[in-house]
Amino acid sequence: MTCVKLKYLCRIVGGGTPSKANESFWKGDIPWVSPKDMKSFRISDAKDHISLAAVAESATRIVPPASVLIVVRSGILQHSIPVALNEVRAALNQDMKALIPSAALQPEFLAYFIAGSQQRLLAEWTKEGTTVESIEVADLANTKCPVPSRERQTEVVRFLDRETAKIDDLITKKERISNLLGHRAFALATQAVLRGLNPSAQYKPFGSPWADEIPSHWSVRKLKFVATLQTGVTLGKTYEAVATCTRPYLRVANVQDGRLSLEELKTLEIPASEVTRYELRNGDVLMTEGGDFDKLGRGYVWEGQVPGCLHQNHIFAVRSRTGALTPEYFAALLRSDYGRTYFTATSQQTTNLATTNSFKLLNFPIPEPPLTEQRAIVAYLKAADEKAALAMAKIDAAISLLREYRAALISAAVTGQLDIRKHEKQLEALA
Repeated sequence: MTCVKLKYLCRIVGGGTPSKANESFWKGDIPWVSPKDMKSFRISDAKDHISLAAVAESATRIVPPASVLIVVRSGILQHSIPVALNEVRAALNQDMKALIPSAALQPEFLAYFIAGSQQRLLAEWTKEGTTVESIEVADLANTKCPVPSRERQTEVVRFLDRETAKIDDLITKKERISNLLGHRAFALATQAVLRGLNPSAQYKPFGSPWADEIPSHWSVRKLKFVATLQTGVTLGKTYEAVATCTRPYLRVANVQDGRLSLEELKTLEIPASEVTRYELRNGDVLMTEGGDFDKLGRGYVWEGQVPGCLHQNHIFAVRSRTGALTPEYFAALLRSDYGRTYFTATSQQTTNLATTNSFKLLNFPIPEPPLTEQRAIVAYLKAADEKAALAMAKIDAAISLLREYRAALISAAVTGQLDIRKHEKQLEALA
């Protein structure tokens, strides 16, 4: 099969960003495609739209339908190259390139070639030594692409459209099952921390607009009566003529929903005399001050993973002071629908984010079972989480295999290693 460098098969067009200061530029009807829009193989619209005047006054250009769009600058290039076909005329931002094929190359065939050769092309195209992953356009242009006859290209595209749709459908179904498992675990947590584990228990009104009933033998107390709240260190302070020390500290990005992300742990200089004021202790429950609506609060029990670690002021550390509240139960309460509903309803909100404060947190009404029940609830939820995690890991492994098979199938079809006609006859015989 003949292979030709892309620079002889395509015109490569870049993009740009019109001035944000000119509002009229962003009130047009031309889709302005950026990496955030590259979530499907075919694109018919974008989140942002610009005007013709914006095109004339910026580096962006309009590309015709059936251009092959790729992301050339993004962190996603660490593992994949987003590629798509635009079904309408569109403009691009500066992190995108459009490959506009000549008559010798079908756009769909080119898009499948890139999609099926991801790992090889990443190795050839990605710049080394840069802080942000990006593609060398010169290397892209010099990449050799197989060019079978137009008839064979049509056969390959038709075959891959059909077969990848089947694989994508399987992946979607498995992802749906994984999401359902996650929602089930969330529902179990909410049920357990509000109604306990005894299905025949008697119930009483909770007295809260965010929950209906709790077991009649449970107490209800505000958090401030059972725990203390430690606020974190404010960044950016300067200290003069005092002895300082270097300590690691947690940022909001380190505290995820039910887990910690410690891959990127930063350090700061702080007076030695102030360390104990911000230092985390085993059993502290970490809670974020703000974030997305579905992640507000979060909740994770600190187990001393990093000795001497401090926390930033946008993270609260809740510390039980009476022994009547176990950290694990409180963390489960924060992650339940009740906890999230309370903090969302009482938060200060903007378009995409919500924030809470120490007053709202300290006045959080706690449904308080006896300690033995708290421990039983935690053990029950731990077992349920482990079971769900095992099932979800199996699903994730199956999805990974399907994606690998998808890429291999595309690569084999595009490069001619797979005899499509013979393959289809075999499938017909099995049907």
